[in-house]
Amino acid sequence: MQQLNYQPATLGDLVLGHTQRLIEALQEECREGAHEIEHAPTYLTPASFQAALGAVGATLAVSRKVIDEDGGKGFAIVRPPGHHPSVTRRWVSAYSITLRLLRQML
Repeated sequence: MQQLNYQPATLGDLVLGHTQRLIEALQEECREGAHEIEHAPTYLTPASFQAALGAVGATLAVSRKVIDEDGGKGFAIVRPPGHHPSVTRRWVSAYSITLRLLRQML
């Protein structure tokens, strides 16, 4: 097992799977301070957006390494705020962003 160094995702990474409007709304939700959103509930703080960027960045780093190794294996252990996003939930989806990145790479 190998631990990868990674960088948080960029806003450019996020637009692979989300609209600019959604990203801006999420940033604003975090700026509002600690509170719950959604019925799950998802608890947000001012640090939640950065936590989501970290989770997406880690997932993208593992995915890139797997592709670069041509058949390599990997997994990212991440649990960002709102880790079960869907069409009806308003949060960052590392899953959809990673899938779009992989489509571009392959």
